[in-house]
Amino acid sequence: MPKKLPLLLILACFIFFGFSLPGCLSKKQAGVWRSDDSGETWQAKVQIDAKKTISGASVLKFVFDPADSQKIYLGTDGQGMYLSRNNGDTWEKTEIASGSVWDIAVDADDPKIIYVAVFASKLGRIYKTEDSGDNWEIIFSDAIANLPIYNILIDWYNHENLIITTGWGGVLKSGDQGKTWTKLYELQAPAGRLQMDEENSQIMWYVTPGQGIFKTEDSGATWQEIALSGLKDFKGGLNIYELERDKQNHTFYLATSYGLLTSNDGGVTWAPIQTLAPFASLPILAAAVNPKDSDELLFVAGDTVYKSVNQSDSWQVRRVYTGQAIRAIKYHPNDPQKIYLGVRAAKK
Repeated sequence: MPKKLPLLLILACFIFFGFSLPGCLSKKQAGVWRSDDSGETWQAKVQIDAKKTISGASVLKFVFDPADSQKIYLGTDGQGMYLSRNNGDTWEKTEIASGSVWDIAVDADDPKIIYVAVFASKLGRIYKTEDSGDNWEIIFSDAIANLPIYNILIDWYNHENLIITTGWGGVLKSGDQGKTWTKLYELQAPAGRLQMDEENSQIMWYVTPGQGIFKTEDSGATWQEIALSGLKDFKGGLNIYELERDKQNHTFYLATSYGLLTSNDGGVTWAPIQTLAPFASLPILAAAVNPKDSDELLFVAGDTVYKSVNQSDSWQVRRVYTGQAIRAIKYHPNDPQKIYLGVRAAKK
């Protein structure tokens, strides 16, 4: 007969940690958390099966399948890529079972085609599958050791075109889905995040901590730094954690050590958003805008989620007892009452 958990332990799981799982998971909990009620309450969503969890996984990337938003691909630091087929209720290991997964791109025209940027054995590589992950091939391996490939984007206008950025600052392009590659540019800002405009795929932004924001309007052939001087006006403004773009009204939000900044001119000029803490006192690690309501904005600091439903005029506060810093926050693309947190485990 299986042993039963003591009643007090079960109650402790609910009261102190906000979730109930076999054995009551550790107070220091990485992995994925989810709210089903717009951020009012949170639960850890880390189960693989009755015995295994991803509670120790440090989350680097969330990607929703464009054809089936119940499917979520999860990139981790050192544990490869996981897949959920049920909105994160349970997870399964993929064939990308080790290494750090910095980026994941799913082809919206053919979601069986997936590209993954993996750093393993001191090399950055791009893996590709054409059968939803049953079989993988390496389509690019960087010649420079000890540097990840941080980004891979699929050109939504022409899905033959891929753009990657390397740890040494290279911007590379393939025009044949990864068969051949050409170097477009070398940025003097190697470790950053790349985003593509939804209305003009030739426009991209490269956001890098310490050196501001770079922009291209010709698919990566040339780049211009657009925000360095303005961000220097804010103490810690160049220590950037994330750029969040509201696709409905083109407002930009920047999560920085100074606080939360906003731009209405494509990232050229910035203004601070008043939150509930003094500026430069509380690093903001991630931000998200409701994909169906531009008035609703979230950001995270430490293990706390802040939410505004009136374009930052006032804030609600919900602490999530992860015991670790939350480093990612994402709305479900079709059901924004569901919100996901990605937590990174503290380095030992």
